[in-house]
Amino acid sequence: MITNSPFNNLFIEAGNTESFHAAIRTLELRDDCKSLLCLVAENNSWKSEELTAALEKSKLSIAGGIFPEIIVEGERKQSGTLLIPLKNQLELARISLRQELPEIQKQIQDLPWQMMEEDSSLFVWVDALAPQKVPFLELLFNHFGSYVNYLGGGAGSLSFQPQPCVIDNDGIHENTAIIAYSRKKMAIGVAHGWSTISEPFKVTKASNNHLISLNQRPAFEVYREIVEKHAGSSIDEKDFFNTAKSYPLGIAKIDAERIIRDPFAIKENGLLLVDPIQEGEMVCVMHGNIESLLQGAALATQRANAKSTVQQNQLFCIDCISRVLFMQDEFYKEIETISNTRKINGALTIGEIANDGDVYLEMYNKTIVVAKW
Repeated sequence: MITNSPFNNLFIEAGNTESFHAAIRTLELRDDCKSLLCLVAENNSWKSEELTAALEKSKLSIAGGIFPEIIVEGERKQSGTLLIPLKNQLELARISLRQELPEIQKQIQDLPWQMMEEDSSLFVWVDALAPQKVPFLELLFNHFGSYVNYLGGGAGSLSFQPQPCVIDNDGIHENTAIIAYSRKKMAIGVAHGWSTISEPFKVTKASNNHLISLNQRPAFEVYREIVEKHAGSSIDEKDFFNTAKSYPLGIAKIDAERIIRDPFAIKENGLLLVDPIQEGEMVCVMHGNIESLLQGAALATQRANAKSTVQQNQLFCIDCISRVLFMQDEFYKEIETISNTRKINGALTIGEIANDGDVYLEMYNKTIVVAKW
């Protein structure tokens, strides 16, 4: 079944491959549709080869990914596909993240578009489990700088099992990033709503996403002392995530909000994080509640609105799936905070990618990004 929205987006229910083919054919006939964002919720029953066949046949430029959930007209969807038509032509590139950094850098340097127009943006969709995703973002920003806006997120499954999850016209890919160059400026706002509850600690040992020690002490011991004192209860190591979802870590940044890192497991008296952390960085333990996260959503919306200078009908959101897991049945309040009409679409991602032209490009956790175009 295909459902239309006021913005001419199309939502296709899970399991209906023919409807997906039909939706793309319908959009190809529209004069005002040159490209598509394709957002797929992971609980679809389609086979990847069936989806690939439809993508390969399309005349439209298509970019997107498979995410834990998507947002369709303000509603969470754990299955189905949202197609968002764009009036401008996206120019696509696929970067393999299986390579060493010099080869990834060369792929970026060889992109067909090197001179960016002033009013332009990059959609960036990455495999959330790709080990090189954060260095890739650093190389991408070093190459193009803050001249353009960046918007995207980490694709994949909450099972954290590797699988093909980023999408372009050639199909679905694993350990890959898709870049889509748009000659249209987006208004973007980023915020999170978490607050510090500890003094800063220096990361004295880390390996990728394994935080091993803080101030020369085992990271979990430091973390446990802070959290148990604040919460007034002991951490249940067998149910660590239930506590950790309320107590992320925040990396200090000059003249910017702290970058959130999301602990999800204990390993060898250290902490496993969703995304990497570097030795030498200063981090604090953070805490929040539903009210503070809603304040973060309001701030992100305010920042996007402040940058919106022309008529922009599409209201889009990249929101962290762990914020949904934290808010649970009250997540609808976050949607209503962004738009009281609830006419918002987007993806619930494993890591958020954004830069509004003012600050460094980051891979965020537990953060909300609001965009308008």
